[in-house]
Amino acid sequence: EQTAAEELRDRLREISGAELPIRLETHCDPERLIAVGFNGSLPLSLQRDAFGELGDQELVIKSSGSVLLLAGGTPQGTLYAVYEFLHRLGVRWYSPEFAEVPRSPDIPLPVRTVRYSPAVTGRTLNAGNGADAAWLARNRLTTAAHWGALGLRYGSADHEGPDMHTVWRMVPDAILTEHPDWVSEMNDERAQRVNLNTWD
Repeated sequence: EQTAAEELRDRLREISGAELPIRLETHCDPERLIAVGFNGSLPLSLQRDAFGELGDQELVIKSSGSVLLLAGGTPQGTLYAVYEFLHRLGVRWYSPEFAEVPRSPDIPLPVRTVRYSPAVTGRTLNAGNGADAAWLARNRLTTAAHWGALGLRYGSADHEGPDMHTVWRMVPDAILTEHPDWVSEMNDERAQRVNLNTWD
C-alpha cells in the first residue's frame, strides 16, 4: 500500500502539479481524503465491511463526497486500484522508458463505483524490453518473464510456473502411465521425457 500511495502521489503531481502528502490514518482529514486502502477514518459506506468479501486481486474505486477510496482485497488489489484509477485518467506506461501522462489542473472523482476481480489471476509477458518489476506491476502483470516474483513492493512474492510446454513437470508419471494418450507425440512416438536435440 505504501507503493500504491507513492505511485498515486507521483502521478497526480505530474498530472496536476498538486503536492499531496502521504499521511497515516491517524493524521489525515476524514472529510477530504484519498484513502489508499481501507481505514477507520472512512465513512461507513466506504468501510471494508460495506463491500463484503473481496478477492485477492479484486479492486474497488468509489467516492463519497470529498472522499475517494482506492482499495482492494489485499495490498496487491489496492495497488491495482491505484493503477486502474490512473489508467482512467489517461496514464499509460507503454515501455519502461516511455510513459504518457496527461496534464490537467483538475482530477475528476469517479461518479460510479468500479469494482472487479481480474478474470485471469496469473499474468506475465516475455517483453524483452528491459521490463522491471515497477513497469510490470503498472501494467498489472503478476510475474516477471519465466514466472519470477515481482516482490511484495509490487504486489506479491508469489511466482508461477514451472511452465506450459512440459506437461510431465506438472502431471505425475503414474497418471501419464495410466493415460498415455495425454503424453506428447513426436515422430510418431509418445514419450514422457523428450531430448529436444533428437527432435527433427
